[in-house]
Amino acid sequence: MQATLQVLSQTDLATQPLAGGTRLLVDLHRGAIQPDTLLDLRLLMELRQIHLDEQAIYIGALATFSRLDSESIIQEHIPLLAQMTRSLGNPLVQRAATLGGNIASARTTITDSVVPLLALNAQLILQVGAPATQRTVSVADYLLQEPDSRKLITWIRVPVCSPDSRSFYTKMSNRKAGTATIASVATHIAFREKRITVARIAVGTFASQPFHPRRVETLLNDEALPLRATVIDRCISLLRADLPEPLHDTVASGSYRLAMSCVLVKRALEQIKHVDDTENVRNYSDE
Repeated sequence: MQATLQVLSQTDLATQPLAGGTRLLVDLHRGAIQPDTLLDLRLLMELRQIHLDEQAIYIGALATFSRLDSESIIQEHIPLLAQMTRSLGNPLVQRAATLGGNIASARTTITDSVVPLLALNAQLILQVGAPATQRTVSVADYLLQEPDSRKLITWIRVPVCSPDSRSFYTKMSNRKAGTATIASVATHIAFREKRITVARIAVGTFASQPFHPRRVETLLNDEALPLRATVIDRCISLLRADLPEPLHDTVASGSYRLAMSCVLVKRALEQIKHVDDTENVRNYSDE
């Protein structure tokens, strides 16, 4: 690890870390990036680990998506992330792509993993320079920073979800596996005595960066469960008013992305509508 950070800290070379390579190799081929050196991270075996403590799950940045899908800790404690993993690309991509690499790409291209991580209030542990300085930033703050290959993502920290919480992930894309996502939504709520105490929503693939509908989250806080239809309708109205300018490309028009994002958020809220704090089902997916 120290040798890796030493190479990354050299200012006379444009060094690009290589994790899974599923995005990086595409960017190299089309000339989007032109580094002096590629630094292979795949032998940093400690960054493939996943472990749990009383407060959070720590996922090594080199953990692949197929590993996330099969790991019992992920399945039990953050199935929202496992739900996203199953819908990501094809099995070849899932076996090669890493969570850390996918997050690092999110500031320059649209990626799927940051949407559930935003809803789960995840943090990134970065190592910077040699000797190394450790920094912890939220995924939301990381996405706002300029890309800097000297800041190496080493761990993803996801808070352990309360037993009184529910999560939901859904996305829309063309029918064939591996096609580009048109819209995606992740929601996470916590509640006590049938009232929502925390509501987090992330909308992905709508604009160049995922979007947090803050006014919708505020409206949901302290709402009684099950959610009333009038509350859901008010949430969708606020969402339409607050969503940024949508992407318009060969995958989908801006108006279609807007319509589908609202449909997916409404679908997620309708799942919450039926939540009862005595039920055993903790998480929902719509794949």
